[in-house]
Formats: sequence, structure tokens, C-alpha cells
Amino acid sequence: MKKAEVEVMEARGACCLATAGVEGRLKSLEIGEILEVVLDEGMYDTLTKLTEDQDCEVLETNKKDKAVRIRLRKKRGEEKRAENCMVCGTTLEYLETATSVVCTYCGREETGYVRCSKGHYVCDECHGKGAFELVRDIALTTDEKDPLAIAELLMAHPKIPFLGCEHGLIATASLLAALKNDATLDISNEQLIEAMKRTQKQAMPSYCALTGVCGVPIGIGAAFSVILGAACPKDRESAITMHIVARTVDTIANDVGPMCCKSFVRTALGVGYNSAKEYFDIHLPIHREKISCFHSNKNHRNCRKNKCLYFPKTA
Repeated sequence: MKKAEVEVMEARGACCLATAGVEGRLKSLEIGEILEVVLDEGMYDTLTKLTEDQDCEVLETNKKDKAVRIRLRKKRGEEKRAENCMVCGTTLEYLETATSVVCTYCGREETGYVRCSKGHYVCDECHGKGAFELVRDIALTTDEKDPLAIAELLMAHPKIPFLGCEHGLIATASLLAALKNDATLDISNEQLIEAMKRTQKQAMPSYCALTGVCGVPIGIGAAFSVILGAACPKDRESAITMHIVARTVDTIANDVGPMCCKSFVRTALGVGYNSAKEYFDIHLPIHREKISCFHSNKNHRNCRKNKCLYFPKTA
């Protein structure tokens, strides 16, 4: 973890916080930034009130010789933007080579390929925080047998980012939840959770483009691996799983231009449906023709619009 840089402002002797520039700096403070203010003891209450008004929090207070040193930061909050940069909504930059970045939310220092043009970066853990539990809980409680219907419900949830490897979890959970509810196979809640855990370990942001391995096919593979009991020493079970993953990658590759996680989920679940029919003679009720992607009205730059199979049809 890299310690966040601290900006220090000297306000001792100033007639007011506005004159010292503290008031204006508090207003411009962004999530993750830490400000330390040194001021006269008599201005302590004024700064405390201003801190609350600007939705900041006090991290540390030290008093010495009638002077007060206060360390504060902008409150992080739990709400994140679903589109573009989670912090400010600005368009993201996709880099060809990794660069050193620091997570705005937790301060973790690492190398990354995606960042905001304003410098914000959100690590994998913070990006998907809460998504695993959300997807798991809905998948375990739904009685729906159409995997696409389950996926659409999950993808529309406000806590699911517009793009991201959380969609790999959605592919896994939607397919297994539908198969569990179909009851032809004896799929347990524990198997569904296990498949989600496997997906989470291997589905990594940006690697769909960087290596050609998207988290969504991984999610489909994890689902069939759990069903078949695939493992390295096993022949047929592992081979079937790999064939299904290869088929899924090949199919969604036809959706590229630019990449869209939601389109990939829909297409991959179609492969999952066909594979369940081929290997287990299970015919899930799946209605891909009914999908009219309402996410397209957000004018996201990754939307392929009329080139997409799921773009709303006009009369």
C-alpha cells in the first residue's frame, strides 16, 4: 500500500479561512486527497463546520501551543458511478502498456491498464466490491429458468458497473441458477458459489483485449467445470469444458467492435444453452429474440448500436 500524499496548508494568523485559501481548497478536494490544515485554535470550530458542509471527514487532530493541526479528507462514500470513471464519470483511458497507479478508494499501489483521464484509478477489489454478494444472492433466490432473463435482471442492477469483469460472475451465476431451477441436474447452491469463486479468480479487467481471454467465457467454463467435475487428471470432463470455453470465445469474438460486456454475456449464455442441450439434453427456455438493450440509450462509446444483435429495433 502506498501512503496517500498529504497537502499541508498554513492558516495561522489569517483573518478567515477564505483568505487563507482553505475554504476554496476544501470545495475542490477530490475523493482520496488528504489535506492538513494548521490554524489558530480560535478558528477550530469554524473549520470543523466547514468540513461538515463540504462532506469531508476529520482523520486526526493535534493541538499544541494554541495552534491546531487537522488532517482531513473528502468522504469516500459507497456510491460509485456505473459508467466510465467510478469516481467522477470522466471517460476512461485504455493503455497499451501498464503504468503505476494508486487506487482512489483504498490507496493500493499497483500497475494497471485502465485509468481516468483526470488521474483516478479504481483497483479490481474496489471496482467489484459488493458485486459478488449481489449476484450470488439473486442467483440463489430466483426461480427463473431462462438464463438470459436472470442475466438481464443482474445487468440492470444499479450496483453493477456498465462494463467490467463482474459480467463474468453474471454469466456463471445466470447459467447455473437456470440449470438448478430446471432440476434435471442436481446442482447445489454450493456448486453455484464455487463456480463464481473460480470465475472471480481468473476474470481480470482489460485482459479480454490484452490477451484475448474475456471473463465471460471463463464464467461459462467454470459453470460446466463444476457440473462435470473437471480437474487436471480427468480427460473427458476437462476436454468438454475447454471445448465449450473455446466455442464461447470464438462466438463472442464475432461481437467485437468495440467490446461490450453485456453483449458478450448474452451471446455466451446462448452457447451455454446449446452446450447444455448437447451434453445433457436439457432445453432451457431462452428468449434471446426478446432482448432490446435499454443500456444503448446511454450513448456509451462502447455501444455498437445498429451493428449489435441486441440494439433496439425501430419500426
